[in-house]
Amino acid sequence: MIIGDNMSKEKEIVEEKDVKKNDTKEEHNEFKRIGEAIFNRLREYKFLILLEVIVFVLLFLLIPRFIFEVHPYIWWTLFVIFTIVPTVIFYKKETFKRLQIIVALPVMYLLILTVLRSAILMELYGISSRGNLDPTPVWIDVLFVAIIIVFFQYIGIIAVDLINKRKEKKKKK
Repeated sequence: MIIGDNMSKEKEIVEEKDVKKNDTKEEHNEFKRIGEAIFNRLREYKFLILLEVIVFVLLFLLIPRFIFEVHPYIWWTLFVIFTIVPTVIFYKKETFKRLQIIVALPVMYLLILTVLRSAILMELYGISSRGNLDPTPVWIDVLFVAIIIVFFQYIGIIAVDLINKRKEKKKKK
């Protein structure tokens, strides 16, 4: 009986190891599927992500090279120009559709968060609080700025669509 009991215990241990191996293989396959799905989405939105990187570089890395003090009107003007112009160029090349610009919100939010402490506190204050220090946490400022950037991009896209509709109406007449 002791020999039989040991044999059955060994079989149970071997079966448990096989079950654990299968579970890890299934988990690995699930992670692989999720990773592939994310990669496919990123590939689908590659031009939109590129647009957001360009807008980010223009707003948060180029402007501070030329403006050393926060002047709200200069910031706002450059903000609008550097946000809308690249968006209109990419949209005119038909690299994305109008409502896909909403994907830009988390992309821009993550881009700003990556360099938050080292490079852009002055830029955030210049855009969100008119040059004054405000009591809100910085990550909330980042969220507001990301929403504002995407809003202006969407406004630029709507303006392009309205101009195109007017041109089409004039051509029909």
